[in-house]
Amino acid sequence: MKRLSALGLLVSACLGIGAPRAEGRTPKAVTISGFQFRPTELSVAVGDTVTWVNEDPLRHTTTADSAAWESSELDRGHRFVLVPTRPGRFPYHCAAHPTMRATLVVTP
Repeated sequence: MKRLSALGLLVSACLGIGAPRAEGRTPKAVTISGFQFRPTELSVAVGDTVTWVNEDPLRHTTTADSAAWESSELDRGHRFVLVPTRPGRFPYHCAAHPTMRATLVVTP
């Protein structure tokens, strides 16, 4: 289930084909591997495209602690794409494995 919150984050999920890209922005990636989000903290600007890619054999999610976004369960090789529209600090975790934690920092 994908949710949008009052934080104003635009969320879209894709399976790796034609991921959206903000015009003129460099895509940013988070790898899910070894039951970790890598990097554990990623700084991006409003409008950047952030992609999480699951490289683990088990399913994982990327779920904001604030409920700003929630991906579906991602199988190995699948991805989740987020284009933040508001600045802030957004800790997140895997819903299936809550000890997997990281933070997305969005700057203006």
